[in-house]
Amino acid sequence: MFHKLSDIQSKNIGEGTRIWQFCVVLAGAKIGKNCNICANVFRGGLLKWKNLFLG
Repeated sequence: MFHKLSDIQSKNIGEGTRIWQFCVVLAGAKIGKNCNICANVFRGGLLKWKNLFLG
């Protein structure tokens, strides 16, 4: 689930990951499965973990 107010440029986002409002995920970012990226997070690198909570 990706919030409509997030800016997601990456195609490498794991299944079940949720990204909330005002988040920016750059094109080179890789995010694992079942992660929860809360509001106002900027991500440009690799998040290899599963079931991660950021925010």
